[in-house]
Order: sequence, then C-alpha cells, then structure tokens
Amino acid sequence: MTVKHFIKMMSLALVIMLGSAQLASAQNITLNFDRTPLKTVLNEIQKQVDYTFVYNDQQVGADKPVTIHVQNAGLTAVLDQMLKPLNINYKILDKQIALSPAAATSTSR
Repeated sequence: MTVKHFIKMMSLALVIMLGSAQLASAQNITLNFDRTPLKTVLNEIQKQVDYTFVYNDQQVGADKPVTIHVQNAGLTAVLDQMLKPLNINYKILDKQIALSPAAATSTSR
C-alpha cells in the first residue's frame, strides 16, 4: 500500500467517524420522566432514535432512578445530561451506544 493510498483510507475513516457523531447529535429526542428506572428511559430513547444500547444491568445500575425532561434535544446532549450524574460513560459506534461505569477516581493526600 502506498502512502498516498494509506492517507486516502485514513481520511475516509475520519469522515465516516465524524459523520456518525454528527448524525447522533442531529437526532431529536423528547423525554418526560420522574424517578424512572434508567433502563426504562433507555428503552424510550431507543424507540425515538435508530440506535441500540449495549450495557450490563448490574455494572451501570440499570434500576437507578432517572429524572429527565427534554424536548427536541440532540442525542448526545440527552446522554450527557442523563448519564454524567450517574457516573456512566458512553461511546457511540455505528448504531450502538455502549454504556460503562465511569472509572473511579482516587484522591491521594
């Protein structure tokens, strides 16, 4: 493979990844939940967008109560607002959103 061909391939991969992130932000979501289990809210999001959540119920605490009220908000904005207080990270890859617990930070004295 030539350097020119390699650069073209890497550029194409970058465009695809950026396009996927922009598409995720462009999807509008409306939610009105008070103290509802996280897994119920995630199921509702799946109904409104073309993405599937992948997670381990126990690791992310799928039964944790969530309160969220948004109207026509972008997917990434909703995920940030909902998951950050729960210490849950997410990663969007193709049409899947992988959830994982945020790494515990240790403080040293």
